[in-house]
Amino acid sequence: MTGRSRSEGAAAAVRRTAAGAAPPAGLAALPGADRIRYWLLDLDDTLYPRSAGLHEQMRRRVVSFIMARLSLDEAAAAALHQAYYARFGATVRGLAQLHGVAPEEFLAHVHAVDLAPLAPNPKLKQVLSALPGRRIIVTNSPRAHAERVLAALGVADAIDGIVAIEDSAYRPKPDAAACEACIRRHGVAPERALMADDRLMNLRAPAALGMRTLLVDEDGVSTGQDAGFTVDATARSLVSFLTS
Repeated sequence: MTGRSRSEGAAAAVRRTAAGAAPPAGLAALPGADRIRYWLLDLDDTLYPRSAGLHEQMRRRVVSFIMARLSLDEAAAAALHQAYYARFGATVRGLAQLHGVAPEEFLAHVHAVDLAPLAPNPKLKQVLSALPGRRIIVTNSPRAHAERVLAALGVADAIDGIVAIEDSAYRPKPDAAACEACIRRHGVAPERALMADDRLMNLRAPAALGMRTLLVDEDGVSTGQDAGFTVDATARSLVSFLTS
């Protein structure tokens, strides 16, 4: 990797955690924000709010796939989905490793969702376009879904690249493979990068690599802390963080 070593990045994350201060809610209050030149952004429930309903659409499609493929009832399929989501970071990895499901088939089914709840977001496009450096989507979704979502939000022109789940050999976040693929493909310098995600567990690996971290929490209930790890910032939305 470029920049600081992995151990130095981990040490920096520990120092930030040890400081004990509440994570800032705006970019202006983030120490070292002026040095960030790589903006790594999760897609679903980060560029748009979870309340848009796409997450629930995808959850239902995951459960229906498991019911049909493994001959389970709805309750058992839903429980298996949650178990694999917690264990592997994404259900696709559990189904592929333990049941021989082709990732492409599963992902195509799950992401055949109705994007009608999404609308062009001129403010999001404006704030993304104004960021210095490169803006890269890092997602556990397939590339085709990412491209559809970016088009629906009207922000495709503000994004410089996509690292989709197939680019990390279907090893989903929180596995470090996604961040490492982004570093390789886009020449990201971790010490000059910020990763934004709506799942706290997905921000541990970026922090260990030396990146700044932003937890997007629409409900504003998370402390941004878990088991000795603290993110660098929290915000209810990406737009609110970047404009504060």
